[in-house]
Amino acid sequence: MVARGRGSIISLGSISAVCGTPNRSAYAASKGAIDAASRSLAMELGPRGIRVNTVSPGAVDTDMWARNREIPGVIESIEAQTALRRWSQPEDVADAVVFLPPTRPASSPARRSASTAAWPAPWTCTAAAYSRAARGG
Repeated sequence: MVARGRGSIISLGSISAVCGTPNRSAYAASKGAIDAASRSLAMELGPRGIRVNTVSPGAVDTDMWARNREIPGVIESIEAQTALRRWSQPEDVADAVVFLPPTRPASSPARRSASTAAWPAPWTCTAAAYSRAARGG
């Protein structure tokens, strides 16, 4: 990428990096490290034409959440904290990743993006929602 003078690095973070979640301190710390590394890499590589982004989904309906979804009230609590009032699907995260690499250089070499529904209500602007809108969906 450096030799070509362009490129895009997309890391997978998590909302856990910015919002406290009980019993997930090691996970949150690892995702926080991804955010910090991505910001630093963006500053190092941005002048060379390489963008660095982090997609940070919240609750995605995967096997990782299967046990927690069985706890009474968890589904309703997560949905109440999300802008679209639903859990993200793995495809939503994929949509956010596909949306990020622009065809021409962005004005900012780094940004954090949430994927679809599973981001707390104050953070309602989501890359996957834009992606679907751009496709007419």
